[in-house]
Amino acid sequence: MKREKELLFFIDKSLRCGITLKNDKGDEWVIAGPCANPEALEQEVHRLCTLMERTLQDVKAAWTRENDRREGEAREMSPVQLWEAMKTLSPAERIALFNGQEEHIRKRVAQYVFEHTNVFSGMVCRTIQPADRFSRTVTHPTTWQQGAGLSQEHREPGMLRDFPIQR
Repeated sequence: MKREKELLFFIDKSLRCGITLKNDKGDEWVIAGPCANPEALEQEVHRLCTLMERTLQDVKAAWTRENDRREGEAREMSPVQLWEAMKTLSPAERIALFNGQEEHIRKRVAQYVFEHTNVFSGMVCRTIQPADRFSRTVTHPTTWQQGAGLSQEHREPGMLRDFPIQR
């Protein structure tokens, strides 16, 4: 079971008090103190809280600037450049960046990925049409059937069996 981080207080032999942070590995760091009395520790805690709030505001501002910069770069990129940039991100970041794009950009990137980066790269999408609209079978060979291990008799014109379409 993973232990959570803990805030602990201490009072040493000289009656100085303070606060420590203990991580999940058991390491401890003094984050406030040692102070001569509880009132001095209270002032130290208030100072640290103010400093942490200010630092949090700085983090939010820096994060917003970086996010805006990345989104701006993404809008100016071609689908190839955008995909290359997305590959360097974590899956969650990749999804967030992709979903944050305008629809026409998402379509261009998806088309690029489909055509150039997966098992279907270079293939043209074809549909299999039934012999007629009431039939559930194909009576003509398709590209994938011609080389898919059919026996010679089934490859010859006019000798092809009906292949059921899965519905």
